[in-house]
Amino acid sequence: MSIGRRTAVIAVGGNSLITDTEHQGIPDQYEAAVDTVKRIVDIMEAGWNVIVTHGSGPQVGYILRRSEIAIKEVAPVPMDYADADIQGAVGYMFQRALHNEFVKRGLARDAIAVVSQVLVDHNDPAFTNPTKPIGPQLDESIAKERAKELGWTVKDDVGRGWRRFVPSPTPKKILELKQVELLARHGFIVIACGGGGIPVVENKKKYPLVREEAINIIMNYIGLKDVIISTTGFTSRELYEYRKNNNQDHSRDFLTVGGMGHANQIALGIALYSKNKSVYCFDGDGSIIMHMGSLSTNGNIKCANLKHIVFNNGSHESVGGQPTTAHEFN
Repeated sequence: MSIGRRTAVIAVGGNSLITDTEHQGIPDQYEAAVDTVKRIVDIMEAGWNVIVTHGSGPQVGYILRRSEIAIKEVAPVPMDYADADIQGAVGYMFQRALHNEFVKRGLARDAIAVVSQVLVDHNDPAFTNPTKPIGPQLDESIAKERAKELGWTVKDDVGRGWRRFVPSPTPKKILELKQVELLARHGFIVIACGGGGIPVVENKKKYPLVREEAINIIMNYIGLKDVIISTTGFTSRELYEYRKNNNQDHSRDFLTVGGMGHANQIALGIALYSKNKSVYCFDGDGSIIMHMGSLSTNGNIKCANLKHIVFNNGSHESVGGQPTTAHEFN
């Protein structure tokens, strides 16, 4: 037990785990962590509790880049899951290094990593002005090429090379703070809030999402090479706007105009023809109710690469807002 000890919070930069361009791999980063841990344990032996936090800029960039390279084989990793991956991986790195140093010095102490979320304001201006650099430094030409191809925001990183930039909203609250405090009071060396924590927003609406928000979330899980067929009306307009706002082209989208109810059969035909691609149908509740018989065709064919997503807002929104019965059945 260590109640009453002073507590020091030690922040280790993500860049500090990469000593040079020749030593960027995970084993190299672990060796850098081992060296850092020696100083951390020195502070502990001087009578301090310690909470460790760490950066993640280069590391989360590596995860996202691996995901982009593998996009033809597997679905991409969303940013929040990449943050969680790094908290676990770098947390394990420090947990392991601390344990080994404790054994070496004969200390009966334990370390634990806590995957941590932070509450942010969904209106934070950081979401429209990315300021956090991630991933490695790149040549300007390569950075701009990836920005065009993948929809990145890229900037010069104070003369050190061009990098990808992502939003970094201001944390308002650490959601796992009580757990961190409890563990620290009982003598654990806690590794928490890696990369500043995983940003999440609070939503108090009765129906938490509107369709446009839902489309934005789903698009984070869809590969840049996947095909999307969207139903007529606002769904197609909002998909078009998403591509435009994220500097993505429209070559993989089939935006149905004036064909309410037919999107899922168009998607089925494309999926059957292109079995090596994932095909997504963005449908509406009014549209699918009009053509429910087509669902039996989809079910019988069992096309594994077709994903049918229905956005249910209980309304024929694009033709005047007349209510549907979609909220009345499950």
